This record gives sequence, C-alpha cells and structure tokens, in this order.
Amino acid sequence: MCVPMYIAEVAPMETRGILVTINNCAITLGQLLASIIDGLFSYDHANGWRYMLGLAAVPAIIQFIGFLFMPESPRWLVAKGRYEEALSVLKRVRTADDDIQEEFRGIQENCQENELANNGWLAVLKKICGNSSLRMALLVGCMLQSIQQLSGINTVMYYSASIIEMSGVRDKSKIIWLAAGTSAMNAVCSLIGLFLVERVGRRKLTLYSLFGVAACLFLLGASFNLADKDAPPVAYHDLSANGTSCFSMDSCSACVRSSSCGFCFLEEGERNYNGTCLPVNPDMNDLSVGGACNTTELQPHITWAFNWCPSKYSWMIFGGLLLYLFCFAPGMGCMPWTINSEIYPLWARGTCYSIATSMNWFFNFTVSLTFLELMQLLTKEGAFYFYGILASLGFVFLFLFLPETKNVSLEHVEELFEVPWWKDRTTSSEKKTLQSQLEVGNSTPAHIEDVKLSAINKNGL
Repeated sequence: MCVPMYIAEVAPMETRGILVTINNCAITLGQLLASIIDGLFSYDHANGWRYMLGLAAVPAIIQFIGFLFMPESPRWLVAKGRYEEALSVLKRVRTADDDIQEEFRGIQENCQENELANNGWLAVLKKICGNSSLRMALLVGCMLQSIQQLSGINTVMYYSASIIEMSGVRDKSKIIWLAAGTSAMNAVCSLIGLFLVERVGRRKLTLYSLFGVAACLFLLGASFNLADKDAPPVAYHDLSANGTSCFSMDSCSACVRSSSCGFCFLEEGERNYNGTCLPVNPDMNDLSVGGACNTTELQPHITWAFNWCPSKYSWMIFGGLLLYLFCFAPGMGCMPWTINSEIYPLWARGTCYSIATSMNWFFNFTVSLTFLELMQLLTKEGAFYFYGILASLGFVFLFLFLPETKNVSLEHVEELFEVPWWKDRTTSSEKKTLQSQLEVGNSTPAHIEDVKLSAINKNGL
C-alpha cells in the first residue's frame, strides 16, 4: 500500500506516472525471477521447495537495507509542520533546474486544510463522505482495484500451471517452465506500460487494456469449450470403477469434470486414445483407485489425466493466456496503483489509498479462494466467460467515470471529479494544464493568448 503512494508523493509531476509504473514492473520482474527459480528446482522433488522458499529471504534483506537510506515524503513532512526537513528532501530529490520553493509553497497551501488528518481516520472518513467529488474519486479508486482482481489476473498468475495442465500438457517440469513463460510475458508487457503511461495517458491505457482483457477471457472460454468438445470418448468401463459415478461417464471431459474421477488412457498412435474413467485416490490424486493407473510405475504410453484431457487445442489455451497478459500488464496491471496514488488530496490520501488497496486484496483473496470451485460449478469455460462478463461491466463503469490524470498536479487532481459523469472526462487534464498556465503570475497577455490558441487547436477547448 505504501510504496506507490510514497513514490507519487516524492516524484516530480512529469515523471510521476512512470515512476509508479516502474514499481509494478519490478514486481512482475520479481515474479519472473521466482518462476525461473521454481523451474530450476522443480527437478529436485525432495528439497526443491525448500530452496524456492528460502531464497526469497535474499531480496527481502537487500530491500530492508535499502529502506534505511530513504528520505521521508516531503508532503508528509509539511503536513507535520517539519518544513526545513521537507525543503531538504525536495532539494535531495529534485534537479537544480526545478523551482523547489514554488513546489514547497504549493504543498504548504494544500496542507493548510489538512489539520483534520491529525484527528484520526474516523474524522478523515467523515469528511470524505461529506465531499461529493472525493466520494467519486474513492469510488473510482476502489472500482479500479476491484476490477483488476475480478478480471481474473490472479487466477492466471496463481493457477497458470494448473490451467496449462488442464489444457493437456503432461510433463510436470514442462508445465512449470511454461508457467514461467506467462510470468515473462507479464514482465515484458509491464515494461510496455512504462513507455506508454506518459505518452498515451492513464485513461486510454486503462480502457484499451481492459477491453483487450475482456476479449481474451472470452477467447480462453472458447478455447476450453473447443478442447472439451475435442476430448476423447471413454472406450471401455473398468470393472474396478463399478458402483461409482465414474463408471457411467462416456467421455474424458465428463470424467475429469468430476473432482472424484480421472481419465486413464493408453495412447495407441496419434489422436487414438484407449481410455476409461476411474475413481481418484483420495490421498494422492496422481493415482486412481484400481485399474491400470493405480501405481506410480505406469506402463509405457499409459497416462493418468486428473483434471485435464488430451487435446489438440492446448496451444490455443496457452496462447490465450499469453495474449491475456499482453493486454493486462501495460494497463490494468499498473494503472490502478498509479491512478490511486494520484487522485486523492494529501489529507485523505493515506485513508483512501488504504481503503482502495484493501478492496484489491479482498477480491484477490475471494477470486483466488473460489477459482477452482467456480470451475467445478460453471465448468472451465464457464468460469472464464464469467470473468469476461465482469471485465466488460468494469469497462463500462470506467469509460463513464474515469478521468485523465496525466499532467495534473497532486494538489489539483481532486477537481477532476467535480466534472459530472455524463460530461467528457478525457480532456480534463488538458483543461487543468491550461488553467495552471493561465494562473502563472508573470505570464504576459500575449503569452496567455498563445496558450489559449494552442489549447484550442490541440483539444478544441
């Protein structure tokens, strides 16, 4: 919660979006490195998991040491009346060409109404609820964080290996390396967001990203649907399954849809599977109860498929995952954190950011907890169609309510939400830039007219 907010408060206005986005890029690069480490240790079935967990202490120690040298946020220092320290920090994190005194005065003026923050979070929350524009900002911030999770990102990141296995890939180490491939796509495309955030703008990048995410979720649903229809039939009924629900299954897809059954098959040439449906061993789902798949020493060409079926559409599902991350990472991966770090006034920033972040982790927890059960209830394709519908609804909401915060100072972003939702929010930042230029005390009349004419030619304001 603190990191994006800290970056936004310390960063110069013109590079704020890039620097907050770098934070998300660092997270995705860390996920990629963790996936590579998982792949390297996946061959050690006895101690590999210990190395995977233990090595995570190394970057944590490095980060802790780095934190000891970080300055406090100048906006927080001003809010606490520690003006000399705030000026010292501004001099440390700005260039010699920056007007530090002007920025300091702007922060100081904004903090004059911030005495309320010292009365506790309940007083802050009461004032937030009584401010219509800030209520809208908080709603947009919470919806951004909620939509990020409800569009299914952590079903892809947490369960990418399971999804790849469900698509029909069999080798365990290969599954882990393919899952690392999804992390690589996420990391690379987050870097694309880094280059686009200040060029395209927050609003457009978010909407383009979410539109692509919704389309990819429907594509994943269609891919699983095709794989389901392509699943091989049950060739014979093994007597060891007599008396169980598995005995009546007529296809692999129907068999693996039940969490108590799996498909045991002998591969007899290309696309020729001689298989049956058997009960799953309740103590070890890698084995069946009875039949040819009830031992760890399987005969050549005999395969036990729990929760997946052999299919020629495996590539389509994996490609859908990569395309989903290609759309998600540059926009919906970064922008909820970037925008939330910008849209609240200083006195409410900590409280509002905490609430929005809590919404993110609440839906993260909810989606992660229910994903596998949702697939049992709605089928695999149904689960992705469901997330696609949620992402589509989120797109409509953000299209109506999300303003552009590019090139708007933290002290003026709140005013963007004073624009009614039915009016065009896409040009709000340009209007604010024009206003700030016109308010410069030493601007000449000729300069003001040039600014107005430039804005009219560019934006039709």
